Amino acid sequence: MAGLVEVKRVKNAVLYADGTIRLDEVRFSYLTCYEARETTNPDGSKGSKKFGCVAIMPKATHREAKDLVIEELNKILMDKKKITHRKFKAENLFLRDGDTSGKEEYEDSFIAVTSQTEQHPPVVLKGRTPLPNDGTLFSGCYGSIWLRPWWQIAKPERSQPERINANFVGVQFKRTGEAFGSQGPSQDDILGAAEPDDGDLPVDDDDDDAAGL
Repeated sequence: MAGLVEVKRVKNAVLYADGTIRLDEVRFSYLTCYEARETTNPDGSKGSKKFGCVAIMPKATHREAKDLVIEELNKILMDKKKITHRKFKAENLFLRDGDTSGKEEYEDSFIAVTSQTEQHPPVVLKGRTPLPNDGTLFSGCYGSIWLRPWWQIAKPERSQPERINANFVGVQFKRTGEAFGSQGPSQDDILGAAEPDDGDLPVDDDDDDAAGL
């Protein structure tokens, strides 16, 4: 990640010129950074192997970081759909309100759902040194995550709607935390893959606050 050019910094977040975003002081959930896992497509077919991480951002400390991510989401949506995130279904965005997840560990937090293909493993660091798979890093630890938002076109044959996903670019260990326990590879949490929505368009004009963000 050397060579990234910083263009904006707020509390607990940095935006780089290529669109990469660093989120600091987050807690890692569903962390898969050393060995990619098998995935399943929304239509039930076998998917590709993926790395992934859900970054938990407490609302009390990460409002500015959330707003920075929202700015980048809206840039993409205005370019593609001429709308903002409040007119786009929440489940089709990688940034979500943890209070709507049904998971206790996500309460009072925003969450950023990221993934990466097997061919492009994320950079794993402790300080500026590569961190081997020695048990130091696990779901429940704290640190920083690098992600890169991108637009996914609809794939009707796979029941996949238009989405804004986030590539899992890298992760940096800062301090240990209480392990979440056994977290299996959740399709929704790791990949942010939405279930089929009966053919509805991903724009919902009647639900301005769908994202809760």
